[in-house]
Amino acid sequence: RLLTREGEIRIAKRIEEGLNQVKAALCLFPPTFDHLRISYEIIRAGEARLTDLLTGFVDPNAPDEIAQPNAKTQEEKDKEKAEDTGPDPAEADKRLKSIFRRQKRLMSTIETDGREAKKVINAQQKLTGELAEINLAPKLFEALCNNLRGTIGSIRQLEKQVMVICIREAGMARKEFIASFPKNETNLNWVDKHIRAKRKYSSILSKMKPDIQRAQRKLQAIKVETGMSIAEIKDVNR
Repeated sequence: RLLTREGEIRIAKRIEEGLNQVKAALCLFPPTFDHLRISYEIIRAGEARLTDLLTGFVDPNAPDEIAQPNAKTQEEKDKEKAEDTGPDPAEADKRLKSIFRRQKRLMSTIETDGREAKKVINAQQKLTGELAEINLAPKLFEALCNNLRGTIGSIRQLEKQVMVICIREAGMARKEFIASFPKNETNLNWVDKHIRAKRKYSSILSKMKPDIQRAQRKLQAIKVETGMSIAEIKDVNR
């Protein structure tokens, strides 16, 4: 059964809402903006095209429309192609610089007030709103998503290494590990507490301490690189 125009609009809106949810998650992940800045610097240096970063702008006040199929002559198609010069560089510069300034202020506010502060949440919403009004180039958008997914994947892999050592090799109860390790992912003193506890698993943990702390140091590197705690990064992915 063919979709009605209203049905097409509803589907388009759901797709747009889904993309905006992903953009909202990316806005919470500081490396997103490092990637955008570097990409824009490359463009300004003349080594890439603006369309490699963005394809246009979204007017939040524009009416809902679905393009209607119609037959066009080759002459009309050629004319449209000639007229389509891509996004306005001046407008792109204005919007991107505004986004970068807002994100810089947001990071400063997070540093002083914490991520749970009301003004931080409001600032994040405004930043998300600004980014939502830019149509990022598909390849760049995918690269940003892959960057976040890759970081989450690395965290899970390192956490699994520690979990296998503690549960499978040392014999710590899974319930105990789950209650203890979260929020201590980068705390190098965490394993010492369990060694001092003199439980059945303590002697093996003592032998495996270098391996546990090696994984934790890699988690520390992720924390430094992203400017976020491991728990905060995982929250972004939820």
